[in-house]
Amino acid sequence: MSMGSQSGSARDITLEQIRAVLEFSPVPTSILQWNKIAYINPAALALLGPEEAEEVIYHSILKWTDPEEPEEIRRERMASWVAQSERIAVARKNWVCRNRKWIRQDGSPLVVEVKAWAIPLFGGDGTQITFTDITAQNQTEQVRLKDEDWLRLAIESGNVRTWDLNPATGRVQW
Repeated sequence: MSMGSQSGSARDITLEQIRAVLEFSPVPTSILQWNKIAYINPAALALLGPEEAEEVIYHSILKWTDPEEPEEIRRERMASWVAQSERIAVARKNWVCRNRKWIRQDGSPLVVEVKAWAIPLFGGDGTQITFTDITAQNQTEQVRLKDEDWLRLAIESGNVRTWDLNPATGRVQW
């Protein structure tokens, strides 16, 4: 985010300035500060289910993580993310990119790709998190893998040989 002719450092970026940019973004995004949600955009609210931002502001992002995962492990992971962000905050690079199972407010599961990186905020460093629903993508991949397993089983049980061509390399395998 460019500050133009304003004086001061990047530390002068406020949540209000970030909100002005992210409010209309179609990408579900939240801003964490001190391990709590300081801002969540409408796209994130639509994905996760709360009707109002006030329902989640100042709560932990861990609220949506997989309830089957032990609380202690979730908290350890969050602590490691925070420690990692402190080490590379200067580089401003993505420091987390993971696929995680989350639970919507209505209890329905979804798989999200979570990307997070440190950002400078007035009042201390923060973390910008974007999350993309990849549930359908994961389900498609599972169906594809199951189909491949059935085909492999059919070929093995029929004692049949097949030719396999890799178009990327041009390699033919018997």
